[in-house]
Amino acid sequence: MQAEYSKNALRDIDEIANLIRQDRPRSALRFLGAVEKTVGRLLDFPESAARFESDRLVFLNRETHGD
Repeated sequence: MQAEYSKNALRDIDEIANLIRQDRPRSALRFLGAVEKTVGRLLDFPESAARFESDRLVFLNRETHGD
């Protein structure tokens, strides 16, 4: 299975990495590696993540799924 990142998620990851890179280039690479590893683990074991709920996510879910 392949991860699909939203444009906002990609922008956020890029902004965070660039901020880290200013002072610690190697740490920015470790951050990107950690993101990739974490997403891969979630793809393999989606039930291993803590459940996160917000009013915004519920609203989006109802819009897309008609619940």
